[in-house]
Amino acid sequence: MIESVTLSHQRARPNPTYDDFMVQLGCHLEEMAEFLAELSFEDNSDHILDEAIANVVTLATRLKCKATAVNIPDRHNFLKELTDGLVTAAGVAHCADMSFCSAVEEVNRSNWSKFDENGQPTFDKHGKIKKGERYSESNLNGMY
Repeated sequence: MIESVTLSHQRARPNPTYDDFMVQLGCHLEEMAEFLAELSFEDNSDHILDEAIANVVTLATRLKCKATAVNIPDRHNFLKELTDGLVTAAGVAHCADMSFCSAVEEVNRSNWSKFDENGQPTFDKHGKIKKGERYSESNLNGMY
């Protein structure tokens, strides 16, 4: 499954540039903010979560608009932390009794539907892949 997810990114950006990296990193952080927004605290400390979300959204926006530049000082550790994120996400889903593998397959199917009839993506003004007329939302019913 990871190969198919990676293939969609390779199709969208066969020769990624630094700007592509910045946009994708911004998109990744945007998804993290949306993930955090699906949580709430039981002890009335939602303000901590709200602050974290606001900071992540600000950083994501700055990256996508290329208003901030980042470097990867240690590529080995950067890749390790990316993959740790995937592994721990699977663990969170498992502990929440959710079907992570099935959900990844369905979200990947949905993401591929953003591509046009020729299998090509279209991008917004910041370089993010747009949802085209063939787009169909993921259906995660029965997976949670």
